[in-house]
This record gives sequence, C-alpha cells and structure tokens, in this order.
Amino acid sequence: LLRAGSTYLIIQLNTNSILGDGPIIRKEIEYRASQSPWSEVHGVNMVTYKLWHLDPDTEYHISVLLTRPGEGGTGPPGPPLVSRTKCAEPMRPLRGLISTDIQSRQLSLQWENLAFNLTRCHTYSVSLCYRYTMAGGGGGHNTTVRECLAVEHNASRFTLRDLPPYHSVHVRLSLANPEGKKESREVTFQTEEDSKYLMESKL
Repeated sequence: LLRAGSTYLIIQLNTNSILGDGPIIRKEIEYRASQSPWSEVHGVNMVTYKLWHLDPDTEYHISVLLTRPGEGGTGPPGPPLVSRTKCAEPMRPLRGLISTDIQSRQLSLQWENLAFNLTRCHTYSVSLCYRYTMAGGGGGHNTTVRECLAVEHNASRFTLRDLPPYHSVHVRLSLANPEGKKESREVTFQTEEDSKYLMESKL
C-alpha cells in the first residue's frame, strides 16, 4: 500500500521477482470488501494502481493475478494485501428533528435514523445541543443556558429534562467523526405552562 484515502487505495503491484517460465502477458488486480462475497477484477499495465470509488472506513482484500501465454495460463491470486480506507467527513447534517411529547419541564425529541452512508465512518458521535434564556429577576440581566449532551450510539431519540416551563428551547444536532462535523439548523420548541404553578397562583 502506497497511500489510502477515504474512497481510494493506491497500491504497488510488486511483481518484479516472479518465478516460472514464459513472459507475463497480463496483470490484473482482484479486490473485494472484507464483508462482501463479490470481487472485482481490473487489468493493470503499470507498477502502481489506484482503486477508485471505494467505501470509506472499509477493509479491502487485494490480490494480483498474473497470466502467461496459453490455455490455463492465469495463476491463482497472489497473497492478499489487507488494507482499510480512511473515514470521510459526514455526508450532511442530521434531519427530521421533531418533538414527540412536550411537557412543562421536558421535551421528547426524535430524528432520522443513522446509516453508514450518512456517518461515513464507524467511529462517530451525535450530540444534542440546546439553549434557552431565563429572565433576570428584579431588573437583572437575562441569562442564557447552553448545553450539549452526548446521545447514545445508534439512538435517534432523546428526552431533555429539567427545563423551565413555558420557555422557548432552541435545539440542534451535531454529527461528528474523526474527519469533520456537520451541525443541523436550530429548531425551536416551547415547553408547556406548569399546571401546578398555575393552580397555586389561582389559589
């Protein structure tokens, strides 16, 4: 392996010391993803070759096939090179952030399910970030509360708790992997009025 990218591998065939009789009339690369039963074969006429259009963060098995003149002249695949592509930046921000339940002090939220073609890396994290503003008492300054919480792997729902009643809560999702981060637009939700507080004030 000479170099690895997120969607390519550059390899050197290393076919200089070949035993046996007769010239080599064809060189080919056979490769497949480790988890795939299917392989592809490409003809090669240089000492180095670039495999394109590979999946990010995926392990590949790559072998060289050599052919000499005559019927049955193609030998078995050489010892495989096992190599992995790098992660790629997440494809885009997470979408579909909605509320499934709104109460006075908590918000239940959900969003689209995660898939590998979105994370483009097996190592990733999702954070749910929110903010709201509290009015300062007695003419004091307003205070903005900001927090980001880690979401469990593969989860697509989360409940924010201990929120102030009847407040606007601004929420966004952050999807990150070792190559980059994508943040969604903020979505605003409003918590319900606190019925207990309202009853006490009426009494």
